Amino acid sequence: MYLDQRSDVSAHLEAHNRMSLLASDADSKALLDRMRKEYS
Repeated sequence: MYLDQRSDVSAHLEAHNRMSLLASDADSKALLDRMRKEYS
């Protein structure tokens, strides 16, 4: 099953957009880097 309709994925798009905005902050980037290393 593939969700490709905007109405189906709007919540995911919104979450991604919010995470992208938060990632622009230096502290958030450092946190994301640590998480990436931990789960890689």
